[in-house]
Amino acid sequence: MRFTRILGVVIVLLGIGALIFANYLNHRLSDAGEQIADAKQKVKEGNALFSLNPVAKEIGGELTNSAEKKISKAEHTVQYYENIASFSQTGGICLLVVGVGIFLLSFKKS
Repeated sequence: MRFTRILGVVIVLLGIGALIFANYLNHRLSDAGEQIADAKQKVKEGNALFSLNPVAKEIGGELTNSAEKKISKAEHTVQYYENIASFSQTGGICLLVVGVGIFLLSFKKS
């Protein structure tokens, strides 16, 4: 019985750790989303600025294409980490439920 109580507590602590990790990732990802939105706005302004002159439009198009590729890569990276955060949050909740269940069942007399 003592082993199952310790196991329940350990699983609960793992669940709490997973939830804290998911919360940390979500906080960082919201910051990254703001930075990506800001970068998109700057690229949009750059495109508008370079579109005034045909020669500048061609040169500016090359510059903004590079920036757009970097933004796209950043969006894919953010999506990857959003999936990890979602999995960690779901797993943390499941671990909490299982851990509490094991802990409470350890008090049941056989």
